[in-house]
Amino acid sequence: MESDGELADVGVEILGAALYLSACWLGATRNAWWLVIGWRMHPVWDLFMHTGHAPFALAPFCLGWDPVVGTYFAYRIYRQSEASTEGTALG
Repeated sequence: MESDGELADVGVEILGAALYLSACWLGATRNAWWLVIGWRMHPVWDLFMHTGHAPFALAPFCLGWDPVVGTYFAYRIYRQSEASTEGTALG
């Protein structure tokens, strides 16, 4: 039988999965900026929740890669919104 600590860890991981799945769903269906938020916040999750639990290489990889992906998405969203306003009276 699992200890209470292991069950709590599973609960926290389920909560994190629900948060990031929600950001993904919102980004795909409502506003793409939610994708940026999810990618940019994932390293914070890794720093606070996976210290000592995740494989050694996972946290540095996420700390390096996730902000790059989040920044790329932000750039693409910004450029797309900028392009959609060009040629209008307001743009």
